[in-house]
Amino acid sequence: EDATNVDYSIYLSSDSTISGSGNDVLIGSDVANSIAQGNTWSGNINLGIPSNLGDGCWYWGIIVDPNDSIIEMDETNNAMPSSGQFCVEQADIVIDSISASEDAVSGQSTTVYMNISNSGGSDAGSFNVQLLLSIDAQAGTDDTQVDSFRINPLTSGSTLQVTRTITIPGQHIGQFHWVVIVDTASEVAEDD
Repeated sequence: EDATNVDYSIYLSSDSTISGSGNDVLIGSDVANSIAQGNTWSGNINLGIPSNLGDGCWYWGIIVDPNDSIIEMDETNNAMPSSGQFCVEQADIVIDSISASEDAVSGQSTTVYMNISNSGGSDAGSFNVQLLLSIDAQAGTDDTQVDSFRINPLTSGSTLQVTRTITIPGQHIGQFHWVVIVDTASEVAEDD
């Protein structure tokens, strides 16, 4: 008998078992209007790979009639993985270097130089950066934020040289360290 309104769901899975649960990631679904008895159906669906999909190799997979709403002779043959995989590598934003004049004076300006790169396999969208002064060279609640700025998209394998003119706060006397925090709003899916 003909099947009508046949639901199907498309998944990405890190293994070849497509079940719709576990590590399977639902990325789309649609309905085939009708499949005549003894025939096949083919169609197109526009899908996007989620930006937060983790690194690794993935199978495409389909589950037809995922809710078992069509009575069938065999309910065990409704899922199928792709024969091959595609691999994803996320962006990885790295602070390669930071430097400034060692004789910066409290209450006066100094220039800070940073090299920020994307060493990952995917492009990074725009992201925020914070520049801190720290007593112990570790980001923490006792640090003073002296600047924040936005970096435009950074392509895979590229490095950006950033120069910022900063006024050292008046109360900062002694030895301090520069600390840079990138992607402070967690906008870029990264390897780490």
